[in-house]
Formats: sequence, structure tokens, C-alpha cells
Amino acid sequence: MRRALDSRIEQLERAAPTPQPKVLVWDEHRTHEALGKLRTLEYSTWRHAGLSLEQLLALARDDSALAQANPRSTWSPGYLQAEPGAWVNIWPAVGAREFEIQILERDGKIDAETAQSLSKNIHDRFFVGGPVTEHAYGAPLTPLPYQIEFDEAAALNAARLQCPHFDSLPLEGQLQYLEEDLLKSRQRAAKSRQHAATVALRTPRSKEALHAEMLARLEERGPDIESTKITELKEKIAERDRSARPLQEDTSATA
Repeated sequence: MRRALDSRIEQLERAAPTPQPKVLVWDEHRTHEALGKLRTLEYSTWRHAGLSLEQLLALARDDSALAQANPRSTWSPGYLQAEPGAWVNIWPAVGAREFEIQILERDGKIDAETAQSLSKNIHDRFFVGGPVTEHAYGAPLTPLPYQIEFDEAAALNAARLQCPHFDSLPLEGQLQYLEEDLLKSRQRAAKSRQHAATVALRTPRSKEALHAEMLARLEERGPDIESTKITELKEKIAERDRSARPLQEDTSATA
């Protein structure tokens, strides 16, 4: 009897369809959310905690204007060529447009479909321009369907108290600024990675786990970016000190 029962169970198990793994679909909402976080990464640091979307927009617009007024003469990652020999940091402009979309969506002035269309336009403008060797801008930005009205000057002044403009600081102040950011960025990346691991254990291969993994990877970019900036700044400080040394020696000799 037991042998016959075991045999019957084995037959049923063999006949049962093999469960297929679920295909994970990265839906448009998740994509839109992840892209928004990536595009505003520079404005998602611990220094920006507690700022309103309007204050973040004011910062990004101000940074964008400064970037336009102070282009580099050579290409660097994250820069596009506005005109021959003039390379502009695109990330403040990218962040500004992303905050504009978020404000309009928050206030119910645009629906999700319009927000996604404007988001795609960011990609078309800044990330799919001319030939790669030219690093050119792509399609123009689509005009916003509504004006965003707020006291931009007041918002910027309040935000700058918390987030001083980096270039306004002396080099040593800039180095301290970046080292503080690096420490916070590492803490944040570790926390995000731990959260992703916890979700993966609880609900492996779920959309929630995939989303947490994507965000953890975005956060892990932060320390690398900050470390690169610190290395470049230390080289700049060393070069300044080397240049100042002969002048100091000449002054001592004259005295």
C-alpha cells in the first residue's frame, strides 16, 4: 500500500507542469522614478536633506547658469560642447528640468504620461546628441505646459545657507566639503546596499527587490564620484603650492 502510494505521488509529480520563473518587467513607472533619482543625484546628498522641490530647482537653475557662464576648454565626463572649445557641465540643467517635471506632477498640472514624455525629452536633449566624438546637444527641450511660479530668489537664498556654492569656497574649504560628502555618501551607499540585500532575501526576484538593487547601484556611484573629485582637488592644491614656492623664496631673498 505505501509503495503504491509513493509510486502514485511520483507519477503525479512527474506529470505536474514545471513552474516557470517569473519574468521581471521594469515598468514605466519604475523606470521614470529611477531615472529621476539618477538625474538629480547631485542634489540628493545629505546637504540637500529637507529642502523643498522649489529650493532644489532654484539651486539647479543657479548652478546651470554658472556652468553656462564658466565653460571648460576641454571635454570632461558629464560635459557637452555648447560651441567649439566651450564644454558645459550638463547635470545642473538636467536636474533643473527633472525638478520642474516633479513639481508639475506633484501639483497635478500634468499626468504621468506627460511627465514620462517630458522625461524622454531630457534623454533626447542631453544623452542622444550628435556623434559621440562631438559630444553635442540633441533635440531642444520641450517647453513646459505650465509656468512654475514661486519666489525663486528667496528659495535660492534659503537653500544656499544650507548648500553654499562650491566654487565660492577656498580650496581647503572645498576639500573639507568633499571629504564630508564622501563620508556621508559611503554611509548612504552602505545603508542602501543593506536594504537591497534584505529585500532580496525576503522577496527574491520581485519587482521590489529589483528596484532596491537598482537604487543601491545608483547610490554606490556616489563615493566613486566624490573620490575622483577629491583626487583632482588635491592635485590642484599641490600645483598651487608648487607655484607659490618660488615666489616665497624670492620674497625671503629680497628681505
